[in-house]
Order: sequence, then structure tokens, then C-alpha cells
Amino acid sequence: MNKRFIWNFEFETSHPLSQGIEGEKEHIRWESRFFWPETSIIKLQGLNERFLNISDYKIKQHSDTYILLADHHYNIKWRRGTLLYKPLLEQKDHIYGFDKKIDLDESAKEVQAENERIKLLRLVQKEGRRLDVEKETLTCKLRFEPGIKLELARLSIKNHIYFSVCLSGRCFPLIQSLSKRLLNEQKSCDYVSFLKQMMDL
Repeated sequence: MNKRFIWNFEFETSHPLSQGIEGEKEHIRWESRFFWPETSIIKLQGLNERFLNISDYKIKQHSDTYILLADHHYNIKWRRGTLLYKPLLEQKDHIYGFDKKIDLDESAKEVQAENERIKLLRLVQKEGRRLDVEKETLTCKLRFEPGIKLELARLSIKNHIYFSVCLSGRCFPLIQSLSKRLLNEQKSCDYVSFLKQMMDL
């Protein structure tokens, strides 16, 4: 049975996910992200009644400006006056593995700064194209070990509304399995690829 939650999200609650499944914690943080236009109804399978309680979610709002490079695939954005770079370490099965975020401005000023970061900062300044993204996100933790986060988001980009789901955590097999269970084999897409489509890059 489908139950409406918020925005365009519906939960199919009759066959809840098995909780308490464990996996091996990795150093990479994996993300499986999905996007839909405003007209879509997004059905997530396997979430029980607990997930209909909005008080269990952390609610945040962000005004980000992504910096897109036509010939490169870098996740770079301005947030609250800080230029953040999230290095992509690995990609498999349409799931993306990232390192921790780097303050690109500050790291490039360090005496021991890697040449690659300095080059990247110069490239951003010279060739970067900006795209503003307004986000409202609801995030909760799934009861797995290592921990997995579920994020539901409403995005405003170039006067259009989009919706997004993201599963993130430090265990690739868990992210892979949950993505297929919740979204029925739909292929994920990272932020950079999604935003580049809007800029014809």
C-alpha cells in the first residue's frame, strides 16, 4: 500500500526492509543519487510506518552555487562563502565513491598544497560556469551497520523544481542493495552529470 509522505514522495509500506543487516565499513563514502522532474510521483519501496514521521528527519535548507567545467567532472560548489571540492575516488554500478570535502581556497594556500589543487582552483576561476541550486532536504538514518543515510530533497534550479533521493554511507554492498530495493533497479546519477544536462555541457 502506497502512503503519501511529503512533496511528491510516496512510501510502499507493506514489505519493509530487513533491519540490522551489517556490512564492512570502508574509507570511501558512497552515494547513490536519483533525480526526477516536478511532475513525477516518486515511489520508495520497503519503508515502514516509522518513515512517515517527519519529526524523525533532520530538515535543512541550502543555497549552493555549483561550478561546472565543460571538459572535467569535478564536484565543486560555493556554500556559505566557502568553495568546496568533493573528490571522486571511485565509481561502479552507477554509484559514486567520494573522499571528504576540501576547502579549495584554503588548501591551495597551504605551503604543502598539492599542485593539482592549485591547478584546479585556477581552472575554476578561468573556465567555471555557475549554476545556482536551492535545496530543502530531509535526512534520516537507516538502521544498518555501518550507518546509511536516506536523503529526500526538493531542488529549485533555473525556475524549475526537481526532486532527489540519495542513499549514502561507507559500505558499497549495502548502498547497492538498498538502492535496488527502494527504487526497483532505477539507475542513479551524480549531481555533476545531472546539472551539466541543464547547461548543455
